[in-house]
Amino acid sequence: MATIKDIANLANVSITTVSRVLNYDETLNVSPETRRRVFESAEDLSYVVAPKKKKKSKWRVGIYDSFSMEEELVDTYYLSIRVALEKKLIDKQIEFYRIDEEQNGNKPKNLDGILALGTFKKKDIEKILDFGKPCIFVDSNPDPQYYDSVIIDFNSATRKALDHLIELGHEFIGFIGGVETDMYGNRFKDLRQDVFEKYLKEKNISMKS
Repeated sequence: MATIKDIANLANVSITTVSRVLNYDETLNVSPETRRRVFESAEDLSYVVAPKKKKKSKWRVGIYDSFSMEEELVDTYYLSIRVALEKKLIDKQIEFYRIDEEQNGNKPKNLDGILALGTFKKKDIEKILDFGKPCIFVDSNPDPQYYDSVIIDFNSATRKALDHLIELGHEFIGFIGGVETDMYGNRFKDLRQDVFEKYLKEKNISMKS
């Protein structure tokens, strides 16, 4: 089986150059002729590039959920968000741990950050901040000036976007939406449009279609 060293000898270049050419390193500054020699030498020697092993992520994230598992079964809104969140973390190979009040201060070690899902009282926020780790609040934000957040609620997200546009001085704001389809194929009006129209009426702002 041919090696990178064999290709380097045949193409009369360094092993490093061969490796970077075969891995399509865009920062490598070599002539087209050198690249051609490397690829032709690799082909002549029937060299096969070994697939790179996917590195396992070393990130460890804590999920602080304001709802217990029992409460999630009653109100599946946050359950669906948490399940989607955990699926994305699994896809990205990020380790995660569920944090709840029953742990009585026993904190998971070596966390890189916290994802706080739900709505929180002051005492909950203090517990979250006590971890001393970066935190992103999902579907709520106790203080937009200090904390990052992901707003899922249509009403809140739409109003925040419109607030921002108005602060920038826009006087004419348009809405591009359409008909949404749920998981069962049922079609319904874009929920953001009602929020949009109501907001503009409250602010007495002209509407563009």
